[in-house]
Amino acid sequence: MAFPIPITLGSRRKRRPLGPVGTAILGALLALGGLAALVLGVVYPLLRERAARSWEQVPCTIVTSELRSSTRKGHTKYRPAITFRYEYAGATYTSNDFALTGWETSGGSSARDIVANHNPGSAAKCFVDPTDPTDAVMVRDIEPIWLPLVLSLVFLGGGTFLLVRVATGAIATVKPD
Repeated sequence: MAFPIPITLGSRRKRRPLGPVGTAILGALLALGGLAALVLGVVYPLLRERAARSWEQVPCTIVTSELRSSTRKGHTKYRPAITFRYEYAGATYTSNDFALTGWETSGGSSARDIVANHNPGSAAKCFVDPTDPTDAVMVRDIEPIWLPLVLSLVFLGGGTFLLVRVATGAIATVKPD
């Protein structure tokens, strides 16, 4: 037996129920946001990593290597900023894409280790997209994508739940007193 649950917005003193239309709009926005996050934060990086498995490994030379940091809301993130030069199909290219995705860490030690192991002038290996030789990375594995996966599924699930509740009539039209 389904119980009608009014969903309300507003302050605690004066609550107005959303009603079925408002709940459907909220559910659709949550579901679309979850779907967009799933595609952009999970599916696209996985497809890019899969495509990068066929990229050609070529020797490259480190041009610059430094540790960069950024602080947001009191949390500092570190990332290696490495520029490298490589040759492919008779042409010389330069890239500063260390990894397929934005590689950051909250602990600076791993980023420091990467920078320390990639001194300017040293030889390294990089991976080049044969269909677009301007696209090259040093690391073609992606970072764990658990957080985007969980968040996108929560939003997608919550939005779908609200839409199903509206479609089944569980969200009743609330009549003003």
